[in-house]
Amino acid sequence: MAPGVQPWVGMKDGLRPLSPVERILYLKSLPLFADAQSAPVTTVASQVTVHVFPAGSLLFRAGEISTQVHFVVDGRVRVERQHAVERRGPGDMVGLRAALRRDPATASCVAETPARTLALGADELFAVLSEHFEVARALLRALARRVEHRDRLPAARWRKCGAAAPLTLLDKIMLLKHLPLLAGAPVTALARLAADAAEHSWDAGQPLYRAGEPAEAFYLCRRSRLALGALDVLAQGGYARTLAGNGPARLLRVPGDALFDLLEDHADITRTVASVLARPDE
Repeated sequence: MAPGVQPWVGMKDGLRPLSPVERILYLKSLPLFADAQSAPVTTVASQVTVHVFPAGSLLFRAGEISTQVHFVVDGRVRVERQHAVERRGPGDMVGLRAALRRDPATASCVAETPARTLALGADELFAVLSEHFEVARALLRALARRVEHRDRLPAARWRKCGAAAPLTLLDKIMLLKHLPLLAGAPVTALARLAADAAEHSWDAGQPLYRAGEPAEAFYLCRRSRLALGALDVLAQGGYARTLAGNGPARLLRVPGDALFDLLEDHADITRTVASVLARPDE
């Protein structure tokens, strides 16, 4: 069950359909829409369909193309992936990763008890993320906060370009281009982000950032496979841990505000980021 979400009162009514007002109230109870204005919530409430699943029935099957995201209203569902099983309850989403990627689902989802969901089509989800960035930002925050070891995020290995050579704008663009979160981003967008990024000297024994400090930027290593602090920035809170290095290094510091400005203007990049953060069992 999602934190702060209580079992929906309609459960006692035999899983009857939800009225339009009940749909709006339920959506507003979710972290995804808690800070949203009324317009996107009302729009989504008019687009979702109510599904009632008897115990043992399938919401979706592994290998099938997923076209919907299900918000669990009542009951419990079981996400089965190979030998792993995850259980979801009221307030949780299932089918998100496959819907964002337009890929076959990597897991099957079965109603463990009688369950009721609100299903939103992938196109409608993408539209609300595109048109209402506060919803997209809330989704990124929720996904990033669930990722373990969120102080690091893989990036492609940066080839040696000379330890003393300052990074040119092209160097910065190429470093950003190989970050999985920004895969497929147009060069013009990367150039804009690169212009806001700056080289940062990291001295031996000095913390790059401290646990609890506001996560205002993330850092790309020139030769490693790490993007340090990226998930903390997306989680929109403080850094999860203190990070100190064993030797001097030169990093590319990317301001979090610049990243969010880019995401707000490029819904397709936001969608890519969300799909990278979403777990296979989402």
